[in-house]
Amino acid sequence: MPEEWKERIQEKLNSIPEVFALDELSFGHTTAVKHHIRLQDDTPFKERSRPIHPSDLVVVKKKNGKIRLCIDYRKLNSRTIKDAYALPNIEETFSA
Repeated sequence: MPEEWKERIQEKLNSIPEVFALDELSFGHTTAVKHHIRLQDDTPFKERSRPIHPSDLVVVKKKNGKIRLCIDYRKLNSRTIKDAYALPNIEETFSA
């Protein structure tokens, strides 16, 4: 890619910083899109902050012997509305 193109692209990206993340760890700060999780019964899923209950915490042993802590989100997942479309079949995708 010519250096002039790179400079023009960089100028354009810098002119609208609210849309793009600054690095791979940043999510950016756009207000163009609202993010929310729709629940089945439309009641807010807000609860008072509480420590993680031991039943929500799952300890998993990795192949290298180290331990990884995971959180069980099944309660939240059971209340969310599932996507209305099916995931694509990988074989159908590549055969097309």
